[in-house]
This record gives sequence, structure tokens and C-alpha cells, in this order.
Amino acid sequence: MITVEGTIEKILYHEPESHYTVVIFRVRETGSRISVTGHLPGPAPGEALRIEGRWRSHPRYGQQFAAEGIREAAPITESEMRRYLASGAIPGVGPRMADRLTAAFGSRTLEMIETAPERLQEIEGIGAARAAAIHQNWLDRRGLRRLMDFLAEIGVSGAYGARIFRRYGAESIEVMTGDPLRLVEDLPGIGFALADAVIRRFDLFVDPVERAGACIRHLLHLRAGQGHVCDDTDAVLSQCRGRFSIAEDEARQGLEKLCDDGEVVKVQNADGRPGSMVYLRSYFDAEIGIVRRLWALLSTPSDLQAVAADPIAEAVVRRHAICPSEEQRRIISSILEKRVGIIAGGPGTGKTTLIRSLAAVLESFGKQTLLAAPTGRASRRMADVVRRPASTLHKLLEYRPGEEIFGRNRDRPLQADAVIVDEASMIDTLLMDRLLDALPASGRVVFVGDIFQLPAVGPGNVLADMIESGKVPVFHLTKVFRQEKESPIVLNAHRIRRGASPEFLPGPGPSPESPFCFLETDGQEAAEAMVAELCRHIIPERFGFDPVREIQVVCPMHKGLLGTIHLNQRLQKILNPDSEGLVLGGLMLKAGDKVMHLKNDYEKEVFNGEIGIVSFIDPAVGNFQVVYDGRRVDYRFSEIDRIGLAYAVTVHKSQGSEYPAVVVPLTRQHRPMLQRNLIYTAVTRARTLVVLVGSRRALDLAVANDRSVQRMTGLAGRLAAITEVDWSNG
Repeated sequence: MITVEGTIEKILYHEPESHYTVVIFRVRETGSRISVTGHLPGPAPGEALRIEGRWRSHPRYGQQFAAEGIREAAPITESEMRRYLASGAIPGVGPRMADRLTAAFGSRTLEMIETAPERLQEIEGIGAARAAAIHQNWLDRRGLRRLMDFLAEIGVSGAYGARIFRRYGAESIEVMTGDPLRLVEDLPGIGFALADAVIRRFDLFVDPVERAGACIRHLLHLRAGQGHVCDDTDAVLSQCRGRFSIAEDEARQGLEKLCDDGEVVKVQNADGRPGSMVYLRSYFDAEIGIVRRLWALLSTPSDLQAVAADPIAEAVVRRHAICPSEEQRRIISSILEKRVGIIAGGPGTGKTTLIRSLAAVLESFGKQTLLAAPTGRASRRMADVVRRPASTLHKLLEYRPGEEIFGRNRDRPLQADAVIVDEASMIDTLLMDRLLDALPASGRVVFVGDIFQLPAVGPGNVLADMIESGKVPVFHLTKVFRQEKESPIVLNAHRIRRGASPEFLPGPGPSPESPFCFLETDGQEAAEAMVAELCRHIIPERFGFDPVREIQVVCPMHKGLLGTIHLNQRLQKILNPDSEGLVLGGLMLKAGDKVMHLKNDYEKEVFNGEIGIVSFIDPAVGNFQVVYDGRRVDYRFSEIDRIGLAYAVTVHKSQGSEYPAVVVPLTRQHRPMLQRNLIYTAVTRARTLVVLVGSRRALDLAVANDRSVQRMTGLAGRLAAITEVDWSNG
């Protein structure tokens, strides 16, 4: 292990979620500049650090100093202090304020901020509130750095630091050492590994059966994060033994205790196969709830029986100037005879026209109809194309953040006769349970979706399971309308669905005559350069699209040269080069940047995946503003973790959205994600133009791979097995 001390000169790379960072570091003793890698929250140019690590040789970047322990070292000189503060390391302190602070306090500025924040009010422009904010922001920064040191001490990756600190704040270390197994529930997916590391490091006693139970909960949370509602019991017990050295009898006792306490549920396989499945209680209850309510809907006759298709079409055309096709009229007539149904179809098959027609017909029968979709983007798009109000499912169900409850439920159902839900493939198990729970006893629900798209981000594959069960009526839209069929995007989307390679018109690249094309490149570096050139020059010049607002890069993965993290930094530099930026939480943010909101915020009414443009950044006040579809939303600097750059987004994040032009980098390095439904979802995000960049071999692999990971659920089997309503034994 080697120790070096010095200052950060330049930040080459920083990933805000994991804090993985690459910097140019000037060693104080020798004056030499070295490349340092490691997990460092909120790095800032001018920051003085003491780093322990080892030299490693990277095949592409050469010698790098891999940090294993990073501690702050106070800047020695006044100029180092000024540069550090001017970098934006402390939210609320910009370059001008850095000059005033260092002029007043010199190299003791950080000491004043930490121990005597009232002295900051001596500086012009700093009142009591701002002094308190600067003091708290500094304490938060120090607290996070202290946590990172602690994680290094117990041998845990610093990549978990941000998530732990968001949950526990300045008390993180005290919570982790005081009640380690609490982490399992509080931090699903990572909590048990953290708890085990603390237990080993401090030699704490934990009852072995309790530890086994915590391990089982951890494994089930981990599987839920991968999209699974449950897991095979023997597989869970085997992982306890193989991954965490838990004796088999302890693992079985731990499982029995969890079942006795009602925290997990073990049931025989619903489809009759030998063996059993184990669920976290919340997912089991949700799955049973979905089956109960679907069966109640299926068992209740519709009050709109035997409605003729021709009168429906006539009424729709007369009142709303909508002209449904013969196929659409038949589907409307049939679906009105059901309390629940699914409309499935790919691009260009008329789902939008059918939703408009169905809503109009229900209205003509005096039925109050609500429209909704899983995300804000999808609901706004639904409202735009259907020309009726639509909301997110969370808003429809009056979700109350903080309390984690829904205001609408069986005791206070939705005030509606019918609910039509678009993009239904994105609904996970827990949300579907809440939606069906809030449907009035006399109501009906219609799900509209494309089952060939990626499944929900959350656990479950509800739409596909309902279809697979054979119990829920499904109406397939099969006709591709002529004007849509002429679109190469729609044509190739349907080819991909069938497992056939897309067809590309010959030519020099994207043009109005060639709106679906592939640009083959020699290696990742060439593909990266081509993506940049497409966004900066080629597409704007040939199509007139705004390079920031109308062109979207959609990537299979976050990491790598052609992942969202690197491409966002590259595209920010070339598409927004002139604005002066500020480093916040390790993220370089500039006015004019394209950003995405990363988590549902019901107070701001901004939802996960919404894309906007940064309108201004105010270091004096410590806030910035983002404009989403004309609506201005304010953020405090401390809320920087709620947004990320969005010049490039993952395919999963793009679901429910539509963009004028989509650029998709695709190479064999993306192999873990090369699946047919992924490439299909990516190309169907585009309205006018699709450009695939990279390796034809990678495209062929993706189209040929229809073996997407089968999600573990019991929903299809439970629905298929029911022949009558009998809930006496659950």
C-alpha cells in the first residue's frame, strides 16, 4: 500500500450514484501529476486529499493509482483554499463567494464554516439562513466522507455510500454499528452484505437463526430488484449455504421462523410442479389480491351485453369524428361485453384510435371513464394523442409519499365506471394490486399495451402473465395501417418482433429518404465518435432537429464507452460547450443541459424519467431550475441526486416516451443486454428517425436472442388454476 498527498487538478470522470471517480491528481511532494481512480463523493478541483492505494496497469489508460482509502487533507495555502471553494464543492459557495470567504478567513475558511458558522455573516451577501445552509452542506459533505472512510475500513465498496447516507444521514455509522440487521429491511439488496461486514469487523454476536432469516430476506429483496416476485425455496436455501456459509439446519430454521412471524410465505408451486416457492409477504399478498380481483371482474356480467359493432362505429363517427376500422369496431363491441380485457398491439396498429373510440363509446353510454398510464411521460403522451385528460396511476390512486399509502382503495374507490390504462406492460405487481383494489365493484378496466416491449422495472410481469393464463380476454390488433406501414420504423419494428433483421435502404446515412439506417463502425471509439457527430451535425443539418431537445441517444447499458454515463459527459461537452458550469455532488451541471428526473417527487409533481432543460443555476441562493414541458421546477443544490444528465438514457428509462429522432449505439460489448425486446423497445421510441450505430453482428445477436430472463412469479399459474371463486384457504 502506498500513500500520496496532494490536490485534485481535474475530474476526468464521475458517476454520481456509485461515486466512482477518475481524477488527475498533483502529488504535493514531487509535483508530478498522476491518474487516480476510486469511490469519491463530490470531488472538486483544488480539493486536498491523502490517498492510500496501489498502482495498477489499465489496458487502455495505462498506469493508474487505485485508491483504497481516501481522506481529506486541509488545503495548505490560501490559493488552494480559494480554488477548492470556487469549484462548487460546498453547495451555496460559488467563485465570487469563495473570493470573499478566503479574503476574510484565509486558510482557516473551512474551520470557520464548520465550527463558527455565525462568523460567515460578516461576509457581504451571507445572512443567517445562507450561513446555516453552507454550514449544513459542509457537515453533510464531511459526514458522507466519514462514511466512505468507514466503508473502506470494513472492506465494503464505496459505491454504496450515497444510498446509505440518503437513508441515515449523519447517523449512518452509528446506525450500522448499533443494529446491523436493521439494514436488511432499510436497504434492500445491499443491507445484508453491509450488516455481515459490520458484524465480522467488530466481532458482534448475532443469533445464527436470526442471521439466517436476515439472509433469506436479503436474497428475496435481491431477486425482487431483478424483477422476480418469488423464488424457488431450495434455491434460496442453497444460496444461504453457498454464498454466506450458513448451515443448512440454520437456514431452514430461519425460513420457518420467518414463515411463523408472517414475514415470508412458502407455498407449493401454483402450476402443480413439485417443490415450493417462497415470497416476501407484501408480494404474496399483492399477487393473491390481483387474482382475487381479476376473478371477481371475470365472474361479474357486463351491463353492456350484445352491443352491435355498426351502431358503435356510427355513434363514434357522428359525435367525435373518429373512424375506427372494422377490426377496431369488432374489438370495441367484444370488450364492452367484459369487465376486464387486454388490447395488445405493436406500433402502427391503431391502439390510439381504439382508445379514443372506446372512451367515446363508453361516454355515449353515460359511463364515467378515466385514462391513465404508469409514468408521467406516458400519461402526457396518452393525453396528447387521445385528446382527453390522462394521469399517472400514482396520481389517479392518490399516492401519498412519506406515508407510502394510496388514498384510493376498496374503501374509497375511484369515482369512475371504467379505467383505460395505456403502456400496461410497465405495471409491476404491487402497483397492479393497488389499481385493482381501487376499482369500484361495478367498474371495468381495459389494459392496452405491447407485450413485446421490456417488462416493468419493478417485480413481476403482470400483463404477460394475465395473457399467458388464458383467463383474461385478450384482443389483438393485427392490422398495420397503410400510411404507417410505409414507415420504415414501423415496418422494421414488426420485422424485429418476428425475429427478422431490419431492412436498410442503401445510402450515405440518415436522410428524409432513409429514416431507418445502420452506420457500421470499426470499434467502440469509432462508434462513440459517430454518435457525437450524428447529434452535433449530421441529424440537425439533414432533418432540422434541435440537437438537445429532439435527438435522443438510447443505450443498452450505463457503463462503458458507449454507455449512458460516458456518452452524457461527451455529449454535454459538444452540445452545451459555452455555458459556465458548477460541480454539484460530482455532477457538472450547466444552464441549457438536458436532464432527467430520477425518482417520483409528488410535491414537485415531477416523475421518474421526465426530461427537461436546466434554465438557470444560482450559486448565491444555492438552487437551480429545470423546465419540463414548459413548467418550471426549482431544486435546491442538496437535491442534485434527484436528476442526471439525459443526452443519453437507457432503453428502460425511455419506455413510455417518444422522440423525433433516436440514436442507438450497439456493439458486442453490450452483449449481456442484447435481447430482441430491448432493441424492439429502443427503435419504437422514434417518431421520424432511427439510426443504429456500431456492429451489425451485435444487432443480429440482439434480434436472434428471444430468450429474455423468465421472471419468477406465480400469477399466471394461479389464474390458470382457478375454476371457481373459493378463497377459504388463501
